[in-house]
Amino acid sequence: MKLLKIIQNSALFFLTFIAMCFVVEPLLVWVEGESSKASYPRYYESTNKFLNGIYHIKSNSQGIRYQNIPFKRSPDEERVVVIGDSFVEGEGVEADQTFPAILENQYRKSGKRISFINCGISGFGPPQYARMLSETALKYHPNKVLFVIYANDVEDTGDSGVDEAGNDEAPSTDSLNPLRNFLKEKIKILFPKLLMLIRKACYHGQRKWESAKSLDVVKETLQEARLRHVSQGRIDDWLKKVPADAIQEINESRVGFYRVKFALTRPDYWTSSLDIPTPKDEKNWKAMETIFSKMIQKCQSRKIEVGIIYAPCPYQYDPGFDTLPIQLGLVVRKEWLTETTTLEKRVEVLAQKNKIPFLNLTPLLRKEVNAFPDQNLNYKIDVHWNPRGHQVVASAIQEWLEKTYFLENA
Repeated sequence: MKLLKIIQNSALFFLTFIAMCFVVEPLLVWVEGESSKASYPRYYESTNKFLNGIYHIKSNSQGIRYQNIPFKRSPDEERVVVIGDSFVEGEGVEADQTFPAILENQYRKSGKRISFINCGISGFGPPQYARMLSETALKYHPNKVLFVIYANDVEDTGDSGVDEAGNDEAPSTDSLNPLRNFLKEKIKILFPKLLMLIRKACYHGQRKWESAKSLDVVKETLQEARLRHVSQGRIDDWLKKVPADAIQEINESRVGFYRVKFALTRPDYWTSSLDIPTPKDEKNWKAMETIFSKMIQKCQSRKIEVGIIYAPCPYQYDPGFDTLPIQLGLVVRKEWLTETTTLEKRVEVLAQKNKIPFLNLTPLLRKEVNAFPDQNLNYKIDVHWNPRGHQVVASAIQEWLEKTYFLENA
């Protein structure tokens, strides 16, 4: 009987998993749009392991890491939407330690009603920024929008990114299919809580599934290396150099996986983003430029002011940051510590063309590292800012906002 029970439970689990993958998730995408997979589920909560500690993620009704507030803005309030990736969301830190939250708290303490709405999501790139702007950020009726461009955004765009940005003039597929649109809206109205619970269950189940799997960084790296036709000589060299204690730390903490992996599978990762040296990289940049130009135009057509902030990678300001990937083959140019990269120059030109304020954080972070070399801004084996890094970035942004008069109430 016990064996039969085990078989029944296993079969039920398997059928439920298949239903989630092939029935429920496609239904959610059909009802809510592809964006349902591009942010956290509504009212999602999770506790995440990070290095030797934990941090918590809690999303609001729109799937972003911010409190619930009315969409309608009161006349005496300024709203600044901050759009970006994991550096805006604050991977590795609590919500109140992120630079948007620090900025909001600083202004609120001084009696100024300015909200900094955190629209950053880990894993996002420019195509997803565009969707975040259109589908979530504009609902809050912001006065201002800050786009935070991270150093890897060219790589995160891809030459197909322009299509993701969409065309304001083109009719959507829903508008061309009234019956489908009618059914979708009725499902949303009749079963909103059910949809939310299903989404949370799917997302939570996927995260649990991923975290339950044991990580073998060497095995996964070698699998990708062979798919990318990396030579056996380079693979052998990587295997000789990679330290066993580093592999153990990554396997246990699940942090810093890509720093070791990319050294073998994508050694030109940072050069592609920062130097834009090849025709493919140039094409990716053009796609990224088009996406940002469209987003800026969309904001300006609604009388929303726009600013751009460039967030550098640690290899642009911290000479002591994580040298292991470099030893394993990651290409990092020492000139990045002193020069203005091609990407930074082009982002500044993009801002100038559109006549919007621009802040490059690179010189400010270099100055901070030089002044306090023993106080890290980033985690030891992860590129993300630690709490001190977010505090330094918030102070730099606040000073820039007030100098440029970007905020009316500052």
